[in-house]
Amino acid sequence: MNFIKNIVTKSLSFKVLIPSASRVILAYHDVSTANSPHFSEHYSTEIERFREQIEFLQSNFEMVSLDEIVTKPKGNKRMVAVTFDDGFLSVKEEISDYLFEKGIPFAVFVNSTAIKENFLPYDLYPEIAVHHKAQVFLNVDDVKYLYNKGVTIGSHSSNHQCFANCDESALAVEIGGNKVFIEDLLGTKVEHLAIPYGKKEHFNKTALEYGWSVGHKYIYATNPVYFSEPFPEYSLIPRIGITNQTAEELCFLINRPLVKKIDI
Repeated sequence: MNFIKNIVTKSLSFKVLIPSASRVILAYHDVSTANSPHFSEHYSTEIERFREQIEFLQSNFEMVSLDEIVTKPKGNKRMVAVTFDDGFLSVKEEISDYLFEKGIPFAVFVNSTAIKENFLPYDLYPEIAVHHKAQVFLNVDDVKYLYNKGVTIGSHSSNHQCFANCDESALAVEIGGNKVFIEDLLGTKVEHLAIPYGKKEHFNKTALEYGWSVGHKYIYATNPVYFSEPFPEYSLIPRIGITNQTAEELCFLINRPLVKKIDI
C-alpha cells in the first residue's frame, strides 16, 4: 500500500495535471527568514522558497488578480491568484517589490486590530498570539501604500476570531466592523472576505449570510481544491493554504484533488 501511495505522490508532484481551464487560489501568510522572531511553521514561508514557488507558478499558470480569477470568462489557460492573510508586514517589506517587478497581482486580507495594535488574538491558537516589540503587521500607512500600488485589500475579520463561535453581535464586530474600518481607511468598497482559519468547522450559515448581507460579494474558505468556472456573486470560494512547501510539494497539493475528494 505504501509503495502505491509513493508512486501516486511522485506522479502528482512531477507536473501540473489539473485540466487546462482550472483556477487555483493560494493562501499565504507571512514570508520571512527563518530567524525572524515571528516566523512560524504554522503560517510562514521562507523568502527564497517563496520565490521558487512563484517561478514554478509562472511556468505553469497565468497569474491573475483575485477579481479576475473569480469573474474572468472561461478560457483554456490555467489561472492562479496569490493571496496573503493577516496582513503581515513582511508581505510589503520582503516580497512586494519582487511581485511588482514581475507584474504579479496579489491580494492581502487584513485585520483592523493587527493594523491598529500590531497584535492579533488568534482565539484558536493562543500560542501564536504574541505581542511583538517590533512591528509585525502592516500599519495604516502600509495598507494605503499597497492599495495605491494596485494590491487588492480584502477583509479578514477584526480580531481573527472563529466565526462559528460568534453570535450576531460578535459577527457585527468581526465582519461588519472590519469592513467599515477598511472602507473608511481606503475610501473604497471591500467585496472580498477571507474566513479566519477557513475550514468548515470555523464558520456557519449565519456567518456567511451576515458577510453577504453587509456587501461582501466573495467569501473565501480554505478548502484546498481547484475550480473551473468563474463564481457568481455571493459565493463561497476555495483556496489552498501554502507555507514552506517545495515546488514539488506545491505541485502535489494542486494536483491532489484529482485522486482524493477534499471537502474540509
